[in-house]
Amino acid sequence: MKLLATALINAICLALLHLHTESTQPPFSCDSANPQTKLFPFCQTKLPIRKRVQDLVSHLTLDEKISQLVNSAPAIPRLGVPPYEWWSEALHGVSGYGYGVTFNGRISSVTSFPQVLLTAATFDSHLWYRIGQAIGKEARAVYNAGQAKGMTFWAPNINIFRDPRWGRGQETPGEDPLVVGNYAVAYVRGVQGDSFQGGKLNNGHLQASACCKHFTAYDLDNWNGFIRFGFNAQVTKQDLADTYQPPFRSCVKDGRASGIMCAYNSVNGVPNCADYNLLTKTARGEWGGKLPVTWYPKDFTRVPMTDMRMRPEPSSGYPGRTYRFYNGKKVFEFGYGLSYSTYTYEFVSSTPNTLHLNLLLNSRTKTESSSSLHSLSVSDMGTETCEKAKFSALVGVENSGEVAGKHPVLLFARHDRPSNQSPLKQLVGFQSVSLNSGERTEVEFEISPCEHLSTATEDGLMVIEEGYRYLMLEDKEYLINIVI
Repeated sequence: MKLLATALINAICLALLHLHTESTQPPFSCDSANPQTKLFPFCQTKLPIRKRVQDLVSHLTLDEKISQLVNSAPAIPRLGVPPYEWWSEALHGVSGYGYGVTFNGRISSVTSFPQVLLTAATFDSHLWYRIGQAIGKEARAVYNAGQAKGMTFWAPNINIFRDPRWGRGQETPGEDPLVVGNYAVAYVRGVQGDSFQGGKLNNGHLQASACCKHFTAYDLDNWNGFIRFGFNAQVTKQDLADTYQPPFRSCVKDGRASGIMCAYNSVNGVPNCADYNLLTKTARGEWGGKLPVTWYPKDFTRVPMTDMRMRPEPSSGYPGRTYRFYNGKKVFEFGYGLSYSTYTYEFVSSTPNTLHLNLLLNSRTKTESSSSLHSLSVSDMGTETCEKAKFSALVGVENSGEVAGKHPVLLFARHDRPSNQSPLKQLVGFQSVSLNSGERTEVEFEISPCEHLSTATEDGLMVIEEGYRYLMLEDKEYLINIVI
């Protein structure tokens, strides 16, 4: 019953938020011309949204509550609540697939952008934001024209593209958690009408509602009898912590998406949509032209798609997955790409050589962390210490070719002696720069040790290990010593 109430509150909250529109053509609740509903507290826009939701829920019967938990939520005429259609799509443009949007009126078409995997290859967060912004504006326009029955769009798809045999992988931004998470944040902020930095615009009203999907470990369909509605994904806590969950954490915490969609499948025997640890403790509690994928050789198809492990297992011949852990041969590597020009890099000397995390810790943190003090728990360090530990890496980039070009700069990090637990390398930042022939610029990356230099233990605990790390730019490396 508690799950039902929570889901209903989320649904009603979105229904109230979507009402902001200057047009009277679309259906909306709390019509000021309706004397039967205008006096309800949930219609008083000056009240806090939580109080409005609580008031509306208190007026609903059990049958009415249940009726709202489906795609096509029926109207509740006695309360002036209109019907609402939750299923609308907008992966790379507002779509007529689903029941929420039609193009049989004044608006007969909208903008269709390239498929997500292609725009992800630009490594350009500003571009992703502008695409989301355009989609959000067109979604609002279609609704205001009376050609939409809802303002909720089931996008973006931010599942990790771990296996090229998954046909829907083209809908995603690729295999890297940082890239996928940054895409989610940029796209969601654009669609919902926020600024690129996350500031609230439009007086805080939603332009449209984004819904990050599919939460979580969902990237398989129609393979050897397995379908997405019923397969059980066996995933280690370690892989959940540092691969599958980070994009959704970014979507919720940084992008502030107004919704997430739980996946149809189960994870470790528990259906995602009934998983208390996943939905309540984690999502609601804790979070309040380069290749964005690896191109595997043909013999990779011997690996079962149902094997969700990221890390390799040499004893069984399992090669691991994605560029972070895969140790087999590659046709094309993550980050491979062609350019009309050539570029050279250098690390600027102002980048620190040593991180004295020991100086940032209080005695309690030192006691609570590893007794040998060879590693620190990120959760024990806390938000304030993690903020203080951030540093800047300054990179010089020069266009040494004969023509102007736009170029994505990818900054990686790796352990000096990577183990089976740590990634072979990990993307920690990316920026796109435009340079004329012979032009040079400096690019600054903000590095968070808690986010970018931490490793997941087998229990799913994120820790920072003492020792050396290398920052990597193509063939350039920069050594950093972490002192705990």
